[in-house]
Amino acid sequence: MVTKKRDKPKTRERVDKGILYDREKKRYYVTISYGRNADGKQVRESATFKSLKEARDYKKDMEARKRLGKQPPPVNRVKFIDYLDTYLANLGKAETTKYGYSRIVNYIRKHSIARKTLQEITPQHIREYISFLQKSTEMQPQSINKHLIFIRGALERAWKDEFISNNPAKRVDKLPLSESNKFAGSPYTLEECKTIFAALENYRNRNVRIAFYLGIFLGLRRGEMIALKWENVDMEKGYIKVVENRVKVGSKIIMKSPKSKTSNRKIAFDSTLQALFQREAEYQAEKFGGCEFIMVNPQTGKPLSPGSLQKPFKKFQEKFGIRKVRIHDLRHTCGTLALQGGVDIKSISNLLGHSDSRITESIYVHPIDDRNQKAAAAISNLFSQKIRNCHTDGGFSEQIRP
Repeated sequence: MVTKKRDKPKTRERVDKGILYDREKKRYYVTISYGRNADGKQVRESATFKSLKEARDYKKDMEARKRLGKQPPPVNRVKFIDYLDTYLANLGKAETTKYGYSRIVNYIRKHSIARKTLQEITPQHIREYISFLQKSTEMQPQSINKHLIFIRGALERAWKDEFISNNPAKRVDKLPLSESNKFAGSPYTLEECKTIFAALENYRNRNVRIAFYLGIFLGLRRGEMIALKWENVDMEKGYIKVVENRVKVGSKIIMKSPKSKTSNRKIAFDSTLQALFQREAEYQAEKFGGCEFIMVNPQTGKPLSPGSLQKPFKKFQEKFGIRKVRIHDLRHTCGTLALQGGVDIKSISNLLGHSDSRITESIYVHPIDDRNQKAAAAISNLFSQKIRNCHTDGGFSEQIRP
């Protein structure tokens, strides 16, 4: 007895001309025909999408290209990861930025998207990669969005170089940021500052003492603190020049320009900081015969590595029962207390070296409770001498023009 072979049920149905929907896979398939090439072979371009809107948008782009008489780019089957390696090698960015991007590429290597060709990648593949980061890492949405931004940039370059006919990453939305995901500093209050400076008076670790003063009084970033050289301290006129940032890139420690052009700045200091600098200069002259940097290794007199402040900073907090915050929060303490003391946003922005005063406003302007109201009068005394000694119209600081 001969049995007839059952026909498999069709899972794809036509939605629009050139668009099919697969009920099982829940995907939309788009195919655009460009006719035949010189060898008589059909020239087609296909792509898969999760939503009908994406499929229609893609079809619309391709049909517009067809009307303009543009053929699809030659099929150059380059794997995504190979393209990213080349893209990164030729990227004209700072060493620190390229290092951050290289770490993103290493995550991409772990996912199946790395083995796709540029032409195969769809918005869904990128979403699956984002989902992979959410499930397999502890990255916050803000960090995962940086991966998406990098992928968009790489695929945009591939589109401009005509490896692909559209950028699928443009159709992938960033992850939303909840209030808990958004960055929030943790500044010290005025009362906490009083406790800190009293404890620091005779504290043996000189670098911890300097870090608190440079962070709370001058709003320096950690890299700016350890990069500060004596040649950039004008003891007579009472100001420092922030012109370098000391950072770790992989296993290397490098000196680079500050975070942005506006981070290149002058900051006035008062008699309190002048006494601190004077005491430190005398100590270094006696122990090391003088040093190049303000903050140095206590045994060798050599400059510090970026991470070397972390342990002694925590040890100080633990010893005196000080609330644990990051070194970067000393900078936020400076901005917050200055605001509570009546200093205007523009002046605080100049002091901190923000590229836009709106950044300062978004970080520091918030409802002030009764405790902060009481702090406002006292903090004005803390900063008043520094403001009087300021040598610029900006209040605290001025940008150093390149």
